[in-house]
Amino acid sequence: MAKTGSFQVSKFDPILLISQIVAQQSFMYFTLTSLLVIGLNFLEINLSLSAIFDFRQINVTDTEGILIISCFITNSLFGAIFLWYFVKRRKMCLDFCCTYHFVHFIVCYFYEFELPSLSFWLLNSTCLVIMCVTSEYLCMREEMKEIPLYIPLSQKADL
Repeated sequence: MAKTGSFQVSKFDPILLISQIVAQQSFMYFTLTSLLVIGLNFLEINLSLSAIFDFRQINVTDTEGILIISCFITNSLFGAIFLWYFVKRRKMCLDFCCTYHFVHFIVCYFYEFELPSLSFWLLNSTCLVIMCVTSEYLCMREEMKEIPLYIPLSQKADL
């Protein structure tokens, strides 16, 4: 068996990959909904699915639209923390970020049966960049932690 030359052996595990994608989608929609509930309750506006999936709600002309934009941007930071905590692979961050935003685009398309507006693309592109760069930075810091080479005698296991 030939060595691959990498420190961490990675095998293709579709069950793990699919479960991580489902967990990420669930976490991202849960945190987005939580942020919107808090923000929209503050403005005394009822939450509906259109705040999440209707691209017409993304605008800078009223306070509700600005709140929705800020919730999406804040949610991308939570998504980066999720990727850092559960995936822990810098090379996988871009894949997971793009997958989340692609699935969100598909869900938004089937919610309205229209292609989203420019504001949707700008917001989601910005959130994608924020989420990807932040998660890669957090994972890189985790990967760069020093590996202890010296173990004190009191912590060594008896054979």
